[in-house]
Amino acid sequence: MRISGLGWFICFGAIAGCGGPASSDDLGETESPLTGSSPVMLASGQLGPLGIAVDATNVYWTNSNGDTVMRVPTVGGTPRAVASRQNIPYGIAVDAKSVYWTVINNGPDGAVMKAPVAGGKPTPVAAGQAYPEGIVVDGTSVYWTDYTPSGLVSIPGTIMKAPLAGGAVTTLASGQNWPWGIAVEGSTVYWTDVSDPGSVMKVSASGGAVTTLASAESYPYGLAVRNGAVYWTDVGAGTVSRMGVHGRITVLASGQNTPEGLALDATSVYWTNNGDGTIKKVPLAGGAITTLATGQNAPVGIAVDATSVYWTNLGDGTVMKSTK
Repeated sequence: MRISGLGWFICFGAIAGCGGPASSDDLGETESPLTGSSPVMLASGQLGPLGIAVDATNVYWTNSNGDTVMRVPTVGGTPRAVASRQNIPYGIAVDAKSVYWTVINNGPDGAVMKAPVAGGKPTPVAAGQAYPEGIVVDGTSVYWTDYTPSGLVSIPGTIMKAPLAGGAVTTLASGQNWPWGIAVEGSTVYWTDVSDPGSVMKVSASGGAVTTLASAESYPYGLAVRNGAVYWTDVGAGTVSRMGVHGRITVLASGQNTPEGLALDATSVYWTNNGDGTIKKVPLAGGAITTLATGQNAPVGIAVDATSVYWTNLGDGTVMKSTK
């Protein structure tokens, strides 16, 4: 099965709208009309574009069915391969020097890879992984989620860490169900357990006791953190939620159609609605929801920079851009 984990990924659309987060407050959000300019297509003809990341110059993405990691200038241009012959590349992250991505490799023989942003030979950060999916980097380390789906070799889900240059791999948390989205801020790593009931978790970047931040979620998926506040999408409940530094959970958006990818800037939360082909945002503290784009074909990954929003359309193999 060429798309491997993507099969589980897309099937969540069938359950959107069921359930809801526990112990939360609904802001009674309102929807604003479509704003911003029409989306611009940066790349077409891609094979299963999924994860996406952006730096000051380029947009990067994984082609999960094309076995390539790609880039294109943020202003547009010719897409070019960062790496080829990758076996189901999935999540992606970037820093000032390198692009990092996970390779599922049809499991359980996945890897975490890197390549220079300027181009060069890909090298492994970590081999011998099961199904590594979500990935994030900070100034010293690469972090990723890893698990083996039921029906294959039974390996509990783990949260992993390795130096940016490669080296000893550390298990930060084990015994997880289906860890997926991942984020890091300061000395703490956060992730979603995309089960039903699912949860949002955290652990010290040096390992230790795992803390549950939110439980009884219905397939929590995309995740991001800013100034101690944690944000996530919930595919099953159709919500975008926030947990503040004091532990209060607030639903920022409800009634969404399969919300999946999530990104933040200094003012807003952005997400993809895979089920109805929309890109939306809401203020970090809650308020009116703004629709940035409609008519997209199964949007999944999302990233933002100072001026624009970028996303992958899994359904038609495109990479898109819109003003905020």
